[in-house]
Amino acid sequence: MFYKRLRARHVAGLAALAAALMLVVTACSSSGGGSDADSPGGTPIVVGAMCSCTAQMTGGAFSLQPQVIQAWVDHTNAGGGINGHPVKVIELDDAGNPATALQNAKKLVQQYKVPAILFTEVLPSAAAYLKSTETPLIGFDLTFGPYSFPSLFTVGADEWTASVAVGDIAKRAGKQKFGYMYCNPGCEQPHAMAKASAEKLGIGYFGVPISLSQPDYVAQCLAAKSAGADALEIGSNGNGVSKVAGQCASQQYNPMLIGGAFVATKKVLNDPVLNGEKLWSSYANYQGDSTPPGAKVFSDAMQKYAGAAFNDPEFTPQYELAWAAGQMFKAAAEAGKIKPGATADDMRRGLYALKNETLGGLIAPTTYEPGKFFRTPCYYEFTIDSGKLTGGDKPNCVDQSVLDAITG
Repeated sequence: MFYKRLRARHVAGLAALAAALMLVVTACSSSGGGSDADSPGGTPIVVGAMCSCTAQMTGGAFSLQPQVIQAWVDHTNAGGGINGHPVKVIELDDAGNPATALQNAKKLVQQYKVPAILFTEVLPSAAAYLKSTETPLIGFDLTFGPYSFPSLFTVGADEWTASVAVGDIAKRAGKQKFGYMYCNPGCEQPHAMAKASAEKLGIGYFGVPISLSQPDYVAQCLAAKSAGADALEIGSNGNGVSKVAGQCASQQYNPMLIGGAFVATKKVLNDPVLNGEKLWSSYANYQGDSTPPGAKVFSDAMQKYAGAAFNDPEFTPQYELAWAAGQMFKAAAEAGKIKPGATADDMRRGLYALKNETLGGLIAPTTYEPGKFFRTPCYYEFTIDSGKLTGGDKPNCVDQSVLDAITG
């Protein structure tokens, strides 16, 4: 199951979170600031959004998404809206319930008639319906298959690209063998993908399963050390990565650590054991010394309109996804001269009009083509450096054939 895989890999402990919740985010509501006085008025351009923000199975990994979306709304409207109209987002939370996910998808398409849906993480139960409607989904593909169709307009590197990114980072650093401690059960597919990526990239691979509830990981550390893995990914969330890395260090095993930017909580960034760890990210670094304009717009807007969420200890670069999806909607709406009441066809025309779109350097160059599913072979590389993230101002791109080989 997708979410079992995703959360088992990314989250060690699951919090007891709220039950089903439907969030309606509008241009006139407030999240850490509210719209400026000169915001546009009149009939709004409406866009949908779906998430599992309050799902217990996600361990709170998407709990701050509503604040990010609201910050995007406030920032956009403070800047004059889209084509002279305010923007309004209707965000529906399925709380991890498959039936609710399908119901929410139908509500956005049939009741609200949105021209597009901002898409971060949605249960596969809604996949067939969303595919049949051809409503543009702007965001990510986190399901390894069910959402890989032309009406999904990916924004940034997804989990498939991540499997190549970790091996590519190890290879570019001159490492000989990439090790992956993957969660068991639930991570068999990521393990197979990591192995295929390493083979395609021409480096060695060693995989060892771990249970995220086991008391220690000494045996796995020693196994990876004995296998000669000089680069290592630990399949867990930030707390789990700190724990495992610390135990490996106690066994005089100190490989180059590689992971995803989703682990980069404030605790992780300040853990001396993890200093120097390499992280792949879908988006440019908003903390770096050479922050691209699109990433700086994100950080400035978050600080202004959603400061509490942005400064939350659990906030990570993962949340750039929701912002990037909104920015891609805006770019396409402007390219297609979208007005209130626009249709999915209108939105597609705007998306197809974009060429090598980077959202101000926030993402790698992106061009969508009619009838084709787009998956970028590019990612950003960060380094944990004494409490902050450095690097990641320009994307690294692997050969498309490597990505095609593992997705096939």
